[in-house]
Amino acid sequence: MAIESLLVATNGLPIGDAIRHLPFAFALRAAFPRSWIAWSGGDKWNAYGDALAPSIGTVIDEAIPPGGLNRARVGHLFTGARPLRHRHFDAVIDLQKVGWRTLALAPISRHVLLAPAWNWAFSDVTPAQVGIDQKSVPRHIAHCHHYLIDMLLYWERLRADRPYSPISPENVAQGFHQALMSAALSSPALSSAVESSPALSSAALSSAAATESLASVLGTLRDVSASFPVIGIIPGSRDPRRQWPLEHYLTVARRLRAEGYAIAFLLGPNEASWQATIAEALTLPSHKANEADETNEANDENKAEQAEQAEQAEQGQPEVLFPLQQTRHDADSHRPGASHEALLPQGLAPSTSAAYGISETVAVAQTLSAIVTADSGGMNIAALSGTPMVALFGPTDPRKSAPQTSRFHICYNKVLADIRPDTVVDRLIDLCGGGGMTLEEYNTASQLHTAASQSPTREPVTL
Repeated sequence: MAIESLLVATNGLPIGDAIRHLPFAFALRAAFPRSWIAWSGGDKWNAYGDALAPSIGTVIDEAIPPGGLNRARVGHLFTGARPLRHRHFDAVIDLQKVGWRTLALAPISRHVLLAPAWNWAFSDVTPAQVGIDQKSVPRHIAHCHHYLIDMLLYWERLRADRPYSPISPENVAQGFHQALMSAALSSPALSSAVESSPALSSAALSSAAATESLASVLGTLRDVSASFPVIGIIPGSRDPRRQWPLEHYLTVARRLRAEGYAIAFLLGPNEASWQATIAEALTLPSHKANEADETNEANDENKAEQAEQAEQAEQGQPEVLFPLQQTRHDADSHRPGASHEALLPQGLAPSTSAAYGISETVAVAQTLSAIVTADSGGMNIAALSGTPMVALFGPTDPRKSAPQTSRFHICYNKVLADIRPDTVVDRLIDLCGGGGMTLEEYNTASQLHTAASQSPTREPVTL
């Protein structure tokens, strides 16, 4: 029988995870081009129905809103209540890892359930039946679920009494991803501002004022990059555990400026208040009041730093840039009385709002030479630009969450704050010189490292 309807279930779908899951979603659509595909985030936020809704409609037919599963609970097994009653799906793919969450989906009307939780205890098809060795499956979220497509195709062919052969969904996903990024995910309003650069469409660019402001900021960044390579810094994270100390980012910025690079901080709405602190810490002497004449008690180290900054100012190096704050400020100035909060959809935290600038972040990131950021939603949004990136990991595993960009370096330490700024600077300079690795190369290197590791924890490595 043909699979005409599909439900994919996850435990929430924040913006970072939604972007990481895009290749799997594209591969699913490529394998089942005529099927109705629905995606549920359970009781939590579903970015496919909000931030990415204008762009993902060609891939996902339905993003079930929070609570749309009628708050599926294990108790439904005993009460007779059924999540999504009056709905039937030919196949349900559960990407959750916790068995009781899978068990809560059991009452949904369907023909087949694929669920890896609890060693496939509730799944109607297992990898062994299809001849898939799970040890060979990449850990990264972008690729680790593709084998589920092969399992679903196996089940479909078996029911239809047709021969089965794998379709290598990883290759399909890569080609489909690029096609959609350059076509379905392009915004006409944004294209006029960023010329030929592909970017996600967003409600943030629905007004002429926002588009005009973005075009001006991108023009400034291009002018600066003609004289100085511009390094982007994304310091924010909603999870404090993933927050590299701001002082480390400032140290990286100072050392990069000493090497002749310009700096652009990409601050989200939760970090907008940091702008004054960052600007003060990185202001060049030529732009300050005559403080040096008034304070002659600086020690030798401070004098050396001041001399270095003075030399940078003489070379015409610009002040630190805040492009996202500039685009938002300019757009707001066309709306008397408007504030950031007024632009946000009701009920959404500012850092998860499409209105604050997914498109702006991607467009700005495309003008940069390289980016440094910790594992965060900002990292995944900026990675859509393809700009090389140094990604910092501590509490999360880069083997599952490395950025999907053109080239990158991973800096990993269990204690995130212990990653040295000097290491980050070296990696950024290497990226600007053409270094780094692709996600495929990183997956291969990680598998080799894990296989060769004698450590019982088999932790990821800085690469």
